[in-house]
Amino acid sequence: MAYHGYIPHIKTFLAQIPEPRILEVGLDKGITTIPLIAHLARSHTKSLYFGIDIHLQEALKLTLGFLTLAEKQTVQIYEGNSLEALPKLAAEGIQFDLILLDGDHNYYTVIRELGYLDTLTHSGSVVIVDDYHGRWAQRDLWYSEREGWGGVRATPRQETELQGVGTAVDAWIAENPHWELSTPLAQGEPAVLKRRPGPPSPQLSQPAG
Repeated sequence: MAYHGYIPHIKTFLAQIPEPRILEVGLDKGITTIPLIAHLARSHTKSLYFGIDIHLQEALKLTLGFLTLAEKQTVQIYEGNSLEALPKLAAEGIQFDLILLDGDHNYYTVIRELGYLDTLTHSGSVVIVDDYHGRWAQRDLWYSEREGWGGVRATPRQETELQGVGTAVDAWIAENPHWELSTPLAQGEPAVLKRRPGPPSPQLSQPAG
């Protein structure tokens, strides 16, 4: 995935955190992954990066192997479905400072991924959801139907009344008023989500649709 124009803002945000924890869903060719991990290696002595993708490309695997990390810097990659990985992370009680969501581009998947945010974040966390605007904002894309991407890890098509990444974000925000769409960091397709001031919801949100 690539968050064009967002990387400088992300670096500024991470500079305020002594031991940042980052979760990225949807790595693709690693256009964001590699610069982000490399930046952590230069700027922090301790950090955690956790990446999730249904198909980890060989070029990305090779590049990750060349990165030099400090002793207390951890990079973990889960090659599998986010709807399997996120509940495992939630059960472990890990809370991330920054979450980047760019997995399957459909309402069914996104509304369920968002449902884990209350558990996977804290009051100061920032969540960036790609494709909030753009061609998949109100219509679905299923990687299970794309050649070379599907396999056994991709979620099969699920028919829902609503479609699209933007629609899922709006519906989830409406059901979770303790979250809000924040000011975009830069022009482009992503949306920025933050908690509103006040106590967090203690339970996972249930998907609508």
